[in-house]
Amino acid sequence: MQAKGLVKFFGICLTILCLYQLTFTWLASNYESKAKAHALETVVESDFNGNQNDYNNALKQAERAFLTDEENKSEGIFSYKSAAAKRLNLGLDLQGGMSVVLQVMLEDAIEALTNKKKDTNFVNALKGAKEAQKNSQDDFVSLFRTEFEKLVPGNNGMAPYFATQMAKNKINYNSSNDEVEAYIREEAKTAVKTTFEILKTRIDKFGVSQPNVQLIESQGRIIVELPGVDDADRVRNLLQATANLEFWEMREMDGDLAKVLTQADARLADRLKLNKNKSEATPNTTEINDSTGLNTPTPVSNEEKSPLLSKLQLFGQAGNPILGIISVNDTAEVNGYLRDESLKVLPKRLKLLYSAKPEYKSDENLVKNDMLAVYAIEGRIGRDFKPPLDGTVVTDARQNFDPMTNEVVVSMDMNAEGAQKWAKMTGANVGQFVGVVLDDLVYSAPRVNGEIKGGSTQISGDFTVVEAQDLANILKAGKLPAPARIVEATTVGPTLGQASITAGLISLLAGILLVLVFMVLYYGGGGVVSVIALLLNLFFIIGVLASLGATLTLPGMAGIVLTIGMAVDANVIIYERIREEIDRVLEDGEEMTLRRAIIEGFSKSYSAILDANVTTLITAIILAIYGLGPVLGFAVILIIGILSSLFTAVLIARIIIDGRTEGGKEMTFWSGFSKGAFKNLNIDFVSKRKYSYIASGVFILIGFISFFVNQFQYGVDFSGGRTYVVKFDNNVATNEIANALNSIYGSEPQVTTYGTADQVKITTSYEINSNDEKMDSKVAQMLFDGVKGFYATAPASYDAFAKTNILSSQKVGPTIADDITKNSMIAGGLALICILLYLTLRFRKWQYGVAAVVTVVHDSLILLTVFSLFQFLPWNMEINQSFIAAILTVIGYSINDTVVVFDRIREYLAERDVPFLQNVNDAINSTLSRTIITSLTTLIVVLILFVFGGEAIRGFSFALLIGIFVGTYSSIFIATPLVVDFYTEDKPKKTPPTIDDTEALLV
Repeated sequence: MQAKGLVKFFGICLTILCLYQLTFTWLASNYESKAKAHALETVVESDFNGNQNDYNNALKQAERAFLTDEENKSEGIFSYKSAAAKRLNLGLDLQGGMSVVLQVMLEDAIEALTNKKKDTNFVNALKGAKEAQKNSQDDFVSLFRTEFEKLVPGNNGMAPYFATQMAKNKINYNSSNDEVEAYIREEAKTAVKTTFEILKTRIDKFGVSQPNVQLIESQGRIIVELPGVDDADRVRNLLQATANLEFWEMREMDGDLAKVLTQADARLADRLKLNKNKSEATPNTTEINDSTGLNTPTPVSNEEKSPLLSKLQLFGQAGNPILGIISVNDTAEVNGYLRDESLKVLPKRLKLLYSAKPEYKSDENLVKNDMLAVYAIEGRIGRDFKPPLDGTVVTDARQNFDPMTNEVVVSMDMNAEGAQKWAKMTGANVGQFVGVVLDDLVYSAPRVNGEIKGGSTQISGDFTVVEAQDLANILKAGKLPAPARIVEATTVGPTLGQASITAGLISLLAGILLVLVFMVLYYGGGGVVSVIALLLNLFFIIGVLASLGATLTLPGMAGIVLTIGMAVDANVIIYERIREEIDRVLEDGEEMTLRRAIIEGFSKSYSAILDANVTTLITAIILAIYGLGPVLGFAVILIIGILSSLFTAVLIARIIIDGRTEGGKEMTFWSGFSKGAFKNLNIDFVSKRKYSYIASGVFILIGFISFFVNQFQYGVDFSGGRTYVVKFDNNVATNEIANALNSIYGSEPQVTTYGTADQVKITTSYEINSNDEKMDSKVAQMLFDGVKGFYATAPASYDAFAKTNILSSQKVGPTIADDITKNSMIAGGLALICILLYLTLRFRKWQYGVAAVVTVVHDSLILLTVFSLFQFLPWNMEINQSFIAAILTVIGYSINDTVVVFDRIREYLAERDVPFLQNVNDAINSTLSRTIITSLTTLIVVLILFVFGGEAIRGFSFALLIGIFVGTYSSIFIATPLVVDFYTEDKPKKTPPTIDDTEALLV
């Protein structure tokens, strides 16, 4: 072997690098262990009077305070700050936490650029762009222009809408649509970047260790990963709050306002009735309550007669800024009426707002009875509904306590301009009410007792300390130029995270152990070398992963297990070839020596190993490009594993074997029971190909029927929706839970058992298209209402349920689901094209490439058929991102198997003067030992993964199991026979090719 010194040098350098990098992981873990011990010593559980949540929060704060002190102590290379930044990161599925994809809502940024916000063409263009975005890969600015030009034809129709004072020196009234689009795009780009920076600032103050925030600028999306977080509602509020702080003079109820609201109610009823008559809709005759008086709520006979005031229960008490109350469940409907430009319910200068928190609750656990306070504000003529004062004047905000009431508040300081305006505003409204409004929610509306000088004020609102701290951080970070909405979210509780770690480690260690034992038992001394190579491979994978700053996820651990199973393939190819060479007699009759056999065995294996790994690498790279989240982690580890396997199994193993045998020492590549295994096989596989064609064809035909009849269980990745894994304190019936939630959501969700009978997975598409930033919390609270009756001892509150019983949750909006579907199709198609091109170039015959592609399509259809036919199996049978990862992995594995046989056919055709069909059969027989052993070792580790890997990846593991079986079968009974048939049919039918003719075509 040449360049041994270079290989040794590289191996030593890589080992040192991995040791150095993994040292930081050990150091960070050591610091965190000390922090936990410190927290347990300093926080006394008895001080919390049995309140476990408060005790746990205090422990976390103490741990974080300890680590913060460590961060500030030293900046050295071995400090906690340095170690934490360079450690091997664990994914959220292994430690718990929350992952969120935010979509920056560019329609708000575009709306801020125009002076014609209410123009019909502008409004309709925005609506059209939002609708088109659900089914398009184009960016929002392009979609907006397309929709606008449908309404306003020509190449300069956009200029009058955007040639404002703000756009001075950039565009004018004569600018073309191209110039206006470029201006909008630049402003939108700035808005996205600013939103990203503000959110980063908020997250930095959130107190989470090692948050990860990434900007996908081309899509206007921001990915946020917060490890260890268990309060999803708090995260949603932190990320989605626009922080649009305003100070308004509140409008109290009087005769004029009562008249305006009564007239608006009557006008709305008439217009809704007219709209229904036009659409010939069936009238709604549901009886509900109404409030027409000002002093007490009064029932009305019909919702149609009073669609607005039947929801708004007006009080009209003098000296109170609260006009009335509204149920949380009615706010969406009323908001729809108020925002609909075609209905024109209220005068333009009047706006109704709700309180940030419920005014009162009839039952703390029943969200449907939460009532919000209703307020009114009135804009001044000529102000375009701008407040007298806004949050741009705030220079500082902090959590504090009111000295008079000891109530938790947020204190704010203003700049000089703000202080002057605030003094003027409060001085002009002594005895009146001034509201503090954040993101169109009223936090407080105190009575002004006198002019407030100095620019200091505070926000009150029944805050907890944590809520006040979050609000202060949001205000200090500043207002978002464009709101960000959560379009995808995944939450994993710490309990499920710890269970995933345990399951992953068990499957990883058990899989490695079984493979190592098998290799030693089957290959003897060669097996010991494989053990060394495999352990080095595992060490390099983990070390390189840490060096790259990548994240180890549960699918990533599955990738390690799978890589180890497939890593032995290179050793198996080499060892089987060495065994063949040892048995071969040289032309002069001299018996093959061990050293000569080793040299020949390695030399003749390189081509098959290279082709097999490159084709698998192609699918892994494509998966990394188009995969998201955990799937991306799986792909990255697969890529690292393939490269590391080539280095350890081929180069390192060769150095060890050469070092052992160059001095004349003996080394075995078999054991007592394996020495003669698979020798002298002479099975006529090709002649039986029609039976395999028929069997596969029948099964796939059944699959096509099932695709239309049974269809598939689509995960939320593809269909959009929300999924919750809920833990109960007793076994539950899924159909009963589905029926109970049907009455809550209005449609029956999908409910399946998740692992054990006391855990269920609930999937619903309820209000998945809603842009209401509170909708995620509402849906989860409604879930609690629906399932709490199934507990022997129900959780005390929704908060307790959300933190303890929701083990994980996932939300995928329709836009994200559409992107995932398209990316999956692109990934699959691109993988097939790349494999076809590679094999055609390598083998210089299109027949090999086409046969391989047809074979992987066959394997994919078989796998899809299994997932369609056997949906009743008690584990996850969804078509989701993990399933796509499994299919691409199976494609790589199947090609790996197939290429080894193809390579041997190519070799035999070049060296042997025997009939074509005999060459093909001999190639299959000679590689059968490698095919079976590689399949067996891979099956061992995947089976371990399936049994012990945990419920989260059981469906993924099952897909791999089926794929390995099918890939092994197809490489022998489908791929190779197809090469034969393609070549046979390549000649004119009038003169069928002889064996010699066909052979000549291949050589």
